[in-house]
Amino acid sequence: MSKPFIIPQAKTSLIAIVVDGKINIIRPIAIPYQSISRITANSLIATQCTALDEFRVYDINANLLHKKPNCKYRALAVKKNTVYLGGEYTFAGDNKVQGEMFSIINLNDPDFTLTNPVLPIKVVPGKSIDDILVRDDQLLLVDNVIYPKYLIRYDITDPGDPKHVKTEQLPRNGSYEHIIKGDISGDNMVIFSTTFGRMGGARHIRITGKASGHLQVDIPFDTDPQTIPGFFKDICLVDDRLFILTTEGVRILDLKQPVGNENIQTITTNFPTFDKLIKTPNNEVIGVNESNYELLSVR
Repeated sequence: MSKPFIIPQAKTSLIAIVVDGKINIIRPIAIPYQSISRITANSLIATQCTALDEFRVYDINANLLHKKPNCKYRALAVKKNTVYLGGEYTFAGDNKVQGEMFSIINLNDPDFTLTNPVLPIKVVPGKSIDDILVRDDQLLLVDNVIYPKYLIRYDITDPGDPKHVKTEQLPRNGSYEHIIKGDISGDNMVIFSTTFGRMGGARHIRITGKASGHLQVDIPFDTDPQTIPGFFKDICLVDDRLFILTTEGVRILDLKQPVGNENIQTITTNFPTFDKLIKTPNNEVIGVNESNYELLSVR
């Protein structure tokens, strides 16, 4: 059964489903383009409006049920009716806590009460939880920027009561590393990040798990990254296929083959540029910009 998802658009975002290989629009919804949205098992829409620092809850009919301002979250994931949020504390009450922030909201609760579990690491100013990945009963928090960077694993057999399993130190790709996005599918995990140093920067895609490897695009200092051929913009992982959005279009790397540029294939799209890739609950892949969207893959 096809499950609904949100297509962000500049004027009015859309609630949609995929049926018979086509995107069907259900209705518009007043979600800003720069947002992260997930639909829960009880058909509520959890949205972090990143440009507005605002967390919202809608019903499936696009009615706004809850709005919480001053929420500086940059990552959002769900399991059943529990929402997991990650970001950075810049100030929190009398203790002036700064650093990684992890919060949970149970959307079965009519008050949408937010709790903040204590992280099993020393919270450091300037660091943040930059992505949250869910695979079955595993929750993974990706923590970065100031080395060391961590992957914090929880057991979420009970979604509302995460139990810390272990904390792993992730390999360092370079100076001032910022994680843009992670994705997980089957035995594979991908982390997309940027680094910056005296001579310029780089964009990294590190693949671990059943497949493994490292792709990199170097960005010379004082060069516009958007002009770099093959400049990485986004990633999306479905089974053994890694979708890579670049300045030159959408590419696919089959992870059953060795990781390398020689095994990256370009796919044909109807629009010359996209800003981001979306993976739907049914694992379809959709390319999106502010005014267009296109179904790129059906599982």
